[in-house]
Amino acid sequence: MKKLLFTFVFILNIFTQMVWSDTIPSIVNFQGFITDNTNVAVPNGSYTLTFSLWDGPNQSASKLWQETQCIDVQRGIYSVNLGAVESFPYTLNFSTPCYLGLEMNGEFLTYDNGFVPLSSTWYAFRSKTSAGRYVVSVNSNYSLATHDDVVIANADDISIVLPEASSARGRIYSIKKGRMSI
Repeated sequence: MKKLLFTFVFILNIFTQMVWSDTIPSIVNFQGFITDNTNVAVPNGSYTLTFSLWDGPNQSASKLWQETQCIDVQRGIYSVNLGAVESFPYTLNFSTPCYLGLEMNGEFLTYDNGFVPLSSTWYAFRSKTSAGRYVVSVNSNYSLATHDDVVIANADDISIVLPEASSARGRIYSIKKGRMSI
């Protein structure tokens, strides 16, 4: 009986590990240290911070995502779960370099005069794409780029232009939703 119970518990444990480990978390924990202009930690308290992801290292780039959170700061140190308030959009698949912007009191806090480049942890979100495929969402006529895999058409009567066959050898493109002419 003990052997049967042990076997059952062992198999149940393996099954639950498989079920729990197959989901990719949709939030990223981020910690930081906020100082004033004299490099002294800001006073303890609650601060409203706006976090954003960009496709370049400064405000001249395109903003890809944004959320605002009220966070507790102690000795200048804070910890926040990004994506907990505003989910990351499905079109943000981290297939290209991204940068984290942090705004407090209407002013961007910078790192080496720019936004913070993302580390490899963020790029684990890439595994949430369809087998790592690049997804692009379009609202008007569009010419497929060589890195596109899935095109989501968000309007009717969109014309999608395929690349030259010689540059797309072996590629499979998926075009979803809407009435389109190809």
